[in-house]
Amino acid sequence: MPFALEQRMLRYTPRWMTVLLVSSILAVTGCGGGESKPTGMIGPSPDQGLENLKVLLEQYQQDKGRPPAKMDEIMYLEPSYPAGVRGLVTETYVLIWGAKLQPGSTGVVAHEKAAAEKGGVVLLQDGTVKQMTAAEFKAAPKAK
Repeated sequence: MPFALEQRMLRYTPRWMTVLLVSSILAVTGCGGGESKPTGMIGPSPDQGLENLKVLLEQYQQDKGRPPAKMDEIMYLEPSYPAGVRGLVTETYVLIWGAKLQPGSTGVVAHEKAAAEKGGVVLLQDGTVKQMTAAEFKAAPKAK
C-alpha cells in the first residue's frame, strides 16, 4: 500500500514544484562547467572612445579658450565624457597635449596607443575619427 500511494503522489506532483526543484539544482551546481570568458567587447569601441574624447576636447576648448595641457585639467569633464577620460587614464589613447582642434587641419591629435606599430583609430584636428594603417599613421602629420 505505501508503494501505491507514492506512485500516485508522484503522478500528481504539480509542475511548478518540479521546475522549482530543477532550478534549485542548477543554481547550486551551475550549468556551464569551467571558467566563463567574456564573449563580447566590454566598453566602447576605439572609435566611440575617440569620438567621446573629441567632444570632451571641444567642450574644454569652449570652456577655457585653449586646448588642455595636462590630464589634471580635463578631469572635471570625466562625468560627462567617461570613455574619453578612461582611455587616457588607462593609456589606451595617446593625446598630444596642447594640440588644438581646428577645422581644416589634418594633424593627428589623439590615437590608439598601438597605432604606430599596428595601425589603429586616430582623431584628427578637424574632428575626424578614422582608421589608419601603421604606415599611414607614421606618414600623417602630428598636431602641434
